[in-house]
Amino acid sequence: MDLLRFVPMLPQPPEFDVVIRRASSILDTHKLILDDRNDIISTNKFKNCDEEPKSIHIVPNPLCPERAMVSVPLFPCHERQEGYFHTSSRLLFKEEGDGFSYVYLDMESDGTKSRVHIYMLQGGVWCVHASATTQLPCQPLKLNTLLADNKIYMEATLSEILVLDLIALSFSTFHLPQGLLIGDHGTMLSRADDDTGVYLIHLEEARLCIWLRTGDNWLLVDTICFHEMCAQLGMSDITNWLFINQVGGNAEFLFLQMGHCLVYVGIKCRKLCKVLTSKDQWWGRIHPCMMIWPPTFPALKNDPPSML
Repeated sequence: MDLLRFVPMLPQPPEFDVVIRRASSILDTHKLILDDRNDIISTNKFKNCDEEPKSIHIVPNPLCPERAMVSVPLFPCHERQEGYFHTSSRLLFKEEGDGFSYVYLDMESDGTKSRVHIYMLQGGVWCVHASATTQLPCQPLKLNTLLADNKIYMEATLSEILVLDLIALSFSTFHLPQGLLIGDHGTMLSRADDDTGVYLIHLEEARLCIWLRTGDNWLLVDTICFHEMCAQLGMSDITNWLFINQVGGNAEFLFLQMGHCLVYVGIKCRKLCKVLTSKDQWWGRIHPCMMIWPPTFPALKNDPPSML
């Protein structure tokens, strides 16, 4: 199992050198990223590959050392009902005030229906929040699970998304835009900034479509043809072997694997640049961490202007 690797996107201002070195050192002893939400990364910490971890380590943001690492207990286990088998589990994060709460989702199925067990971390202990059953044999393998506005979005079928409302403890489903199917490494979800909707980013051949789901409707908000984008930017056409690796919040950017290249795509600014190249044809998951640059500072209250 390889160590995590922190890779800065170049060019970077020289002021970032110390920050980047610190971020790299934080991740040096951690392996196996479990999940991420924006700048939050959770890892297991091992001394060797055969060791079972005693806790899960939450790195709020490697670029912001003032936000200390948090340790949470191992995920809870429960006895499976007869005829049921485990299909998926996810650690999810929910913003609450200035901090975060942690939600653990465990799903099992008997082949015809699925049951979801929801745990929340309270006082350092995983507590049962609720369990719910849906009449769908869900096996979410291709689409990323997303938590937004107290709702969990996950794959139901190749053309449907299942929504679990954590407040009402009820399931609902909705279809993808007409004609779309969830594909291997070609479809991902992203939260909208205000948490009132979700984006669906879908890649088919060299065409990227960004859809926004608000209420009961889909709205196509943007499309990108990578053949045209490469030509406009004067880059060689590297659109063979396209895979979506990671999508940023509010569908602002994504990382694509293009053959042996890892490529950053700025969706709104129409920016395309190579991040890394490798002889391997699969990179594992990318976990973007961001900083505001240049920094902005709030105005001081009740402070008289200084005399120059």
